Amino acid sequence: MDTAIRCPRCRASKIVKNGKIISQQRYLCKECNYHFTVNKLGKRVDNNYIVKALQLYLEGLGISEIEKYVGVSRNTIRKWIKRFENLIVEVRKNQCNINVVNLQDLIVFLKEKNEPGLILFSLGNKFIVFS
Repeated sequence: MDTAIRCPRCRASKIVKNGKIISQQRYLCKECNYHFTVNKLGKRVDNNYIVKALQLYLEGLGISEIEKYVGVSRNTIRKWIKRFENLIVEVRKNQCNINVVNLQDLIVFLKEKNEPGLILFSLGNKFIVFS
């Protein structure tokens, strides 16, 4: 019995292995007799890659150039551009200054900032500041 896995239906921990389907382990919950497989978590890309890719895109680099520099597939980069499309349009429309900062630098930046018109965008432990 694997204690880390719980039944998705009743959340019970009384489960046993119950065969395989296409090389995925099947489990059976002893509480509710539910058969299930555990979903894989998938690949997770560090937010710094997203920030860098969007920065390069805003600076005018092509998607294939960004792919070579960042090391992420062009389809993934296209998805990021689509996801942050509204932000990209706003930045291009206003010809903003772009800064990627951590929290300490953000505090210093905000203390020195004297003019209105600031957009903050949090991406993990980094912040994109458009001013």
